Amino acid sequence: MSEESNNHNRNESHVSYRQYKIRLLTLIFFDAVTICVSYFLALWLRFESISSIPAQYIQGTLTLIPLFIVTYIIVYYFMHLYQSVWRYASVVEAYHIVLTYVLLAVILLVYGLIFPHVIPTSCLLMGYLLSGIFCVMLRFGYRLMRYMVHRHQPEKIKKENVMIIGAGQTGKEIMNDFRMGNQEKYRISVLVDDNPTKQGRFLEGVKIEGARKDIPDLVKKYEIDLIIFAIPTASHQDRADILNGYVTTNS
Repeated sequence: MSEESNNHNRNESHVSYRQYKIRLLTLIFFDAVTICVSYFLALWLRFESISSIPAQYIQGTLTLIPLFIVTYIIVYYFMHLYQSVWRYASVVEAYHIVLTYVLLAVILLVYGLIFPHVIPTSCLLMGYLLSGIFCVMLRFGYRLMRYMVHRHQPEKIKKENVMIIGAGQTGKEIMNDFRMGNQEKYRISVLVDDNPTKQGRFLEGVKIEGARKDIPDLVKKYEIDLIIFAIPTASHQDRADILNGYVTTNS
C-alpha cells in the first residue's frame, strides 16, 4: 500500500474518531440538560406552578442536581449507554436501559435516605421517571427521525425491490443493514417465511406475505429485483429446494 493511501486512511480514521467524540460529548451534554430539566419539571408538576414551589426545595434541588448529573453519567457509561451504536439500536440496547434504571433506582433510594428533606420523595420519583423517558427519547429518537425522513423523502431514482426469505432475527438484521446503508438504492418490499404463525404479520413494517410456494407470485407482484436468503440454520438441500422451486416456476 502506498504512503499516500496510508495517509488517506489515517486521515479518515482521525476524522471518524473526532466525529465520534463530538457525538459522545453532545449526547453527554443533552443527558445533563435533560436530567436537570427532569427534576425541575417534577417540582413544577408537584406544586402546579413555579411560584408555589417552596424556596427550600428549589435550593435543595439546585444542590443535588450536580450530584445527580454525575451519578447518571457514570452509570450510563458503565452500562454502555455511551458506547452503543444507537442508529442500530434494538432490544439489546433497550435491555441495557432497563438495567441502568434499576441500578439508578437503588442509588436514588440511598440518596433519598441520606437527604430525606432536601427534595420531596414524590419529586425524586417523578424526576427519575422523566429522566428515563428523556433517556429513551434521546437514544431512539435519532433512529425514529432517520426512518421518518427516509420514509417521506421523494424518490429521486428508481429503487430495486428486495425480497427477504426468512422473517427471523437474521432477516431483521439484514433489513436494518439495508435501511441504514442502502436506503437510497433498495426497498425491502416483502418477506417470506414458511412459519404459518408469522404469515400475515409485519416485521419492521414489512408484511410477511407467504411461504416458499408463494415466491414466484410475490416476485411478479412486487417486481422483485433481488432475493436475499436469511435462514442461516437451513440446510444446503433446503436452500436448493427453495431456489430451485422459484427457478423452475419461472423457467
